[in-house]
Amino acid sequence: MIETYPPDSKSAPYYDLIYSFKDYSAESEELASTIRKEHPRAQNLLDVACGTHEHAVSLSKHFSVDGVDLSSDYIAIAKNKNPRGHYCVGDMRRFDNGRRYDVVTCLQSSIGYLKNQLELRTALERFAMHLKPGGLLLIEPWFFPETFEPGKTGLEIGKTSELKVARASVRTLTEFGSLMQFHFVVVRSSGVEIFREDHHLSLFSRSEIELEFKRLGLTVRHDATWSRGRGLFVGKMD
Repeated sequence: MIETYPPDSKSAPYYDLIYSFKDYSAESEELASTIRKEHPRAQNLLDVACGTHEHAVSLSKHFSVDGVDLSSDYIAIAKNKNPRGHYCVGDMRRFDNGRRYDVVTCLQSSIGYLKNQLELRTALERFAMHLKPGGLLLIEPWFFPETFEPGKTGLEIGKTSELKVARASVRTLTEFGSLMQFHFVVVRSSGVEIFREDHHLSLFSRSEIELEFKRLGLTVRHDATWSRGRGLFVGKMD
């Protein structure tokens, strides 16, 4: 089995701290509004590559929410946030949880972990097979080739009364797409831990992603205002 990203990410326990700057509630409400406009009767939702599933905290007020992720560490955290949801460990290219949904989402640019167009096609086929007739497929992409900024750096810091976490990052253009180098510093009273994670993400073009929606018979539009300019692909099955 070829995995698309670390199945048991060392940074999983610190993910929510690192992203404490993100307004998940507002983003989830915006997502729910988009869903209601496109599919007023939608009742259930599957989030693929759900991570720690902070979105579920708000989305579960509107829908029955399930999740799937390649990382068992993330799934364990997600289950605690949304105990009523059905969660399972699975690869986005080959999972099958035996259920069908009004809405399938893939957020946080997780689609970028797919290595090439064939993997993109295989994953979207999996997403579509979990949709009910008339269902919605919502995908937040990684950057497009023309919007990726190589050399750009970032620094996020999160803390609790027990620990402090800093994540420094730098973006690099590679032969096969992009590389995000993450350097973590975790500080506790017992000592300091430093580690690094390399995340390789493909730079799919807008047309490449739209092609796979259309190949599956879904109508598709791209909302460029979503998520700091990365946008959101909104596909609907007839």
